[in-house]
Amino acid sequence: MMIIAIGFILIGNISSINYFFLTSPILGFGGGILIANMTAWMLSVAHHTKRIKSSSYLTSALYMGQFSSPLLFHPMVEYFGVQDFFIVSGVGLFIIIAVFIVKHWMKIDVKLSSFKKQD
Repeated sequence: MMIIAIGFILIGNISSINYFFLTSPILGFGGGILIANMTAWMLSVAHHTKRIKSSSYLTSALYMGQFSSPLLFHPMVEYFGVQDFFIVSGVGLFIIIAVFIVKHWMKIDVKLSSFKKQD
């Protein structure tokens, strides 16, 4: 997700179409890693008799997201403009990632502190 956020911010900051050809592969690389790992994770947690059905649910969810994203985000694109919307999306994604990292670290610290020896 961090690679996708970096790609969004870089695309939002380009000033020439030539730079788009340098920054868009970063976004595509992050998306490719995300989809491949998400599919592998989903197949590893699904019961072997339900893998086909769960795979079809995942594919349907991806296509539904691609269909609905222009409908949901058009008001924000209209408000910010296309280029600034990429920056806002990237920064928002960074914030979401930071919140999850902090939440995960706090959860680990709580678990580790409960195992400490008490005097």
